[in-house]
Amino acid sequence: SSNGNEVKKPESENQLQPVTLIPEPAIKLFYETPWNQTFNTLQITLRDFPDLKPREIKCIGKICCSALSLILHISKSAGITGKLHKILNTCARNVQVLVIESTPLTEEDEQQIVKMSQLKTLQLNDLQTEQTEGGFIDG
Repeated sequence: SSNGNEVKKPESENQLQPVTLIPEPAIKLFYETPWNQTFNTLQITLRDFPDLKPREIKCIGKICCSALSLILHISKSAGITGKLHKILNTCARNVQVLVIESTPLTEEDEQQIVKMSQLKTLQLNDLQTEQTEGGFIDG
């Protein structure tokens, strides 16, 4: 039931192009070169990540592991949901501060956070996670 007034987009606009959300220089620095330096403290903010590819998960894990003390802030990143546990598994001993805002977590993500014995500060705001028995927001 078209009225003939619809504007059609060119085919190229209808197809989403894959986008690397981590800047290429960061990938090259930490992932593609022999990186063997360690930072005393590193603060990483992941914001507005709609999706993460396996290569990006591995890269974020490697970046996170390059610090003796890591402050990790995740905000508005639904693409990390269900993948956060993989990132944290690689660098759990380094994370001192973990802030998660407006990002849903899976049970696996929550379980990995609970296992992080070196974690000094955990801040959770507006998780947007369904309440599950035994989860973070279970009464």
